[in-house]
Amino acid sequence: MRSVFILSTLTAIVPSLGGIALARTPLANLKREVENIYILTLKDEVALEDFKPTLISGLSNPGSAVIYDLGILNALVVTLHPVDIAFVRGSTDVELFEQDQIASISESFELGSHRPQASARPLGKRESCPEPSFIEGGGKSVTIYNIGTGVKTDHECFGGRAKWGKVFGNYNMTDDSGHGTHSAGIAIGNYYGVARGANVVAIKGKWAELSYYFGSMSNALAGVNYACEEFKKQDFPPSIIYLPMHGGGSKAWDSAINNCAKMGMHFVVSAGNSDNDAKGYTPAQIPIANTIGAINSTCYKAPHSNFGSIIDAHALGVDITSAGIGPGSNATKVASGTSLAA
Repeated sequence: MRSVFILSTLTAIVPSLGGIALARTPLANLKREVENIYILTLKDEVALEDFKPTLISGLSNPGSAVIYDLGILNALVVTLHPVDIAFVRGSTDVELFEQDQIASISESFELGSHRPQASARPLGKRESCPEPSFIEGGGKSVTIYNIGTGVKTDHECFGGRAKWGKVFGNYNMTDDSGHGTHSAGIAIGNYYGVARGANVVAIKGKWAELSYYFGSMSNALAGVNYACEEFKKQDFPPSIIYLPMHGGGSKAWDSAINNCAKMGMHFVVSAGNSDNDAKGYTPAQIPIANTIGAINSTCYKAPHSNFGSIIDAHALGVDITSAGIGPGSNATKVASGTSLAA
């Protein structure tokens, strides 16, 4: 499995603004936009600490404000009243002005719903795929930043190796859907995981008004910034950022992941569950990320899995048993999706 390779590789790694001048900054067209929220990526030569106060002083409507200060990524997430949009887009210090968008978690099916059957796209000729393997204590000293719905950190399978990092948005520090707990169990769980010596840090950023399986790209981007900050503070230990969501193309995301990866962070992302070419899906299409598609137990592509030349590897992603959030501290859940293959 790709995740085994990535974790074993990581264990070897030792590893000024005077005023806002006017000029037109292109507006990227994103899918399923979030109203009034924008991502501002600054030019490399522009210092965020200089730009931010000038921006704030120039906003005319009290409904406009900075939501997230993404220092590592040299970007801001802002809410803007329509009267302030022209002012911000006119800044020559802004490299890219993007409207926020909705991202979906790449988990398609759960036990009791439609069970995917073998696809017409074979990825191997075996009657069955090899069983996932693991090295006892594999992934020791590796940190996985799980960005999504949160993690039930007191689940027995984690053995104290899962903890909370940060929540973005006014949400509880709980995994309401079970997706984050399930995926963390696949990564490090004592009963289910392939890297049973690794640690997980939970970062939550879903939108309460929507399904548990949806969130904003800006919340996830803030999670990436937080993980990169922690990575830097801790002197760049072997680390992975796991991103199970997908949305429309985003140059802001391209920039963010590339900047963080240059520091030595590894990214593992899901291909998406639309049975389409993964090109055009963010963050799956970003070349430096490890993009994972899903197969079933006979090594056929799962019907829901995205595909294409940007897929780096495939792994089992159909009817996967892992940790759940049900009653007690040892609940299980069966689910399918490219986020579980990743």
